[in-house]
Amino acid sequence: MKKAIIAIAFWAASVGAFAQGQVNFSSLPFFTTGSSASEPAVYDIDGTTRLAGNAFLAQLYWSATSFTGTSGGTALTTAPIAFFTVADGAPGFFDGGAATVGVAAGAQVFVQVRAWNAAAGATFAAASGVSNGRIGSSAVLPLTAGGGTVTPPNLNGLQRFNLVPVPEPSTIALGILGAGALLLRRRK
Repeated sequence: MKKAIIAIAFWAASVGAFAQGQVNFSSLPFFTTGSSASEPAVYDIDGTTRLAGNAFLAQLYWSATSFTGTSGGTALTTAPIAFFTVADGAPGFFDGGAATVGVAAGAQVFVQVRAWNAAAGATFAAASGVSNGRIGSSAVLPLTAGGGTVTPPNLNGLQRFNLVPVPEPSTIALGILGAGALLLRRRK
């Protein structure tokens, strides 16, 4: 019996030591009443209207190595989350709770918040490819992942950001026309 208890204790300790890393996917710890440019709220393209409700979504992207722009990082497998509403008293803010990232607890992880208008697509990638899309992303933040017995860290360093309109797909149209011209030339 003692051997079984000791084995279980060692197993529990090893699971805690190899716990998956987590971060607190929320901007609420930074919320303060009133409005200031230093708040990490997310704004629409006008820079003054805070995103609110189900019309806008946010998702956390992470990587074990640093990345720039929106081409890097892995989206969490959890569903994108909506923003709080004016009625909630915190438009422009979101709260997805503890999010598991693919690094061990205590390891460094790089995270980025990406937001978009839900009418343009269910994912950031879909909204990025639609001409009526509005997308935005925070700066990449280096954090030390929590997990196990360590509290997941807040998104320290998160700053406000705005959505920007997705440009018209004129470049794509030109590329298709060029490919068509090459095919016609090849036929001759």
